[in-house]
Amino acid sequence: FKDMIFSNYTIKINYPYTPILIKMFNETFRGDEVVVRVEEAWLRVKVVDMLGKPLSGAEVSIFYGLVPIQKSVTGADGTAYFKRLLKLPTYTIHVRYGSDEKRIYARPGENVEARMNVIGFGDMGTILKYVVAVGVVAAVLIISVKLILYVKSTLR
Repeated sequence: FKDMIFSNYTIKINYPYTPILIKMFNETFRGDEVVVRVEEAWLRVKVVDMLGKPLSGAEVSIFYGLVPIQKSVTGADGTAYFKRLLKLPTYTIHVRYGSDEKRIYARPGENVEARMNVIGFGDMGTILKYVVAVGVVAAVLIISVKLILYVKSTLR
């Protein structure tokens, strides 16, 4: 603020690299430093599969309207944490896991969950458990149908 004229000024502060107005106020400049305090917020997004299990590696993006604010990737616990956000009314959250995408909305200071339309198998041990479970269910169904048909044929 070198060489500024002592006068009244309207100060507008935008979110970095965006047209989002954070704060606007009038200030009388007398040569002193002007201090601006902006209220900050946080947001926590948990990404889970259809069974409620956390999904690691999901891409989470925070938008205000169409303006991108921050990006993150979920950790092993399925959570992406955003701090030092502006305290704006509502954020749009875009979540992508593989080819599945979801859009949810949240206010600053909220914990939100994005339930994706996938089943996260995790490691090979988990995949094997699902395959065995499906095989057992299929075998029980086949045996049940055959047993019912046999009983019906013997009762005639």
